[in-house]
Amino acid sequence: MVKASVIVKLSDDRIEVVASKVIALLLSKNIQPLMLEDNVKSYNIDINFSTIEEMRRESKFVIVLGGDGTLLHALQLFVEIDVPILPFNLGRVGFIMELQLDDLENYIDDAINDKLIIRERMRLQSEIYNGDNFVTGFNALNEIVINKAITSKILEITVESDLEVINRFRADGLIVSTPTGSTGYALSSGGPIIHPKLNVILIVPICPHTLYIRPIVIPADSELKVSIKFSVDISKSEASVTHDGQVINSLNIGDVVTIKRSPKPAQIVTSRDKSFYSVLKNKLGWGTELC
Repeated sequence: MVKASVIVKLSDDRIEVVASKVIALLLSKNIQPLMLEDNVKSYNIDINFSTIEEMRRESKFVIVLGGDGTLLHALQLFVEIDVPILPFNLGRVGFIMELQLDDLENYIDDAINDKLIIRERMRLQSEIYNGDNFVTGFNALNEIVINKAITSKILEITVESDLEVINRFRADGLIVSTPTGSTGYALSSGGPIIHPKLNVILIVPICPHTLYIRPIVIPADSELKVSIKFSVDISKSEASVTHDGQVINSLNIGDVVTIKRSPKPAQIVTSRDKSFYSVLKNKLGWGTELC
């Protein structure tokens, strides 16, 4: 029997009815739905819950119901797993949640018959080192953010690319973004919009304390090293690193964050009817009136 995972946004009144319809549709097509325990219990779904290990091992495809945050959570659950992700938008903006529930049955049929249109989305891979010791590492679809952990503190940041210093500056933080993430936090911080088909990495300082410090786009095969100058005597971490707003790690004295393109892109199903530009026009209101 074909099996499919269903990941849903929690604490959303609209989800219970929608999720029940999705589960019923899967069962009607002899597809076994797999859901996590918190999803099943939150919305009283009448199926047995599954472990994430079972879902990662057995899913032919993954249906995501929610907004961009729900999709980013699902990608963390299925990191390094080559499985198509079908993102159905129930959120507000949803730049990467292109699919509409009206077409759900057609997309499920395409998934069964291996006819999905899949767009590989570049991901970033980070590793934190303290000296020569590996601490931890994560992947991100949108961005990796170095941020200050103390409100009144200004970070002194050094960014290197392939052993050459790009810049040293003082700022509230730093965003290292994929093209997919360029329409998110990076855009809000003054970065450019980058087409998702481009293989580049975007670096955007957060509120730099020197006006000539600007965003920069570098080749995707670059390897970045980001380090923070810490106070000599501190009682708590002055900075943290966040991956897609999902995973947060404190940085300590001597920590260095390396960032490069992940060898495992995300396999996200795209709409048959929407281009990147049509999504921009819809989400940002481009072309609605002349300035």
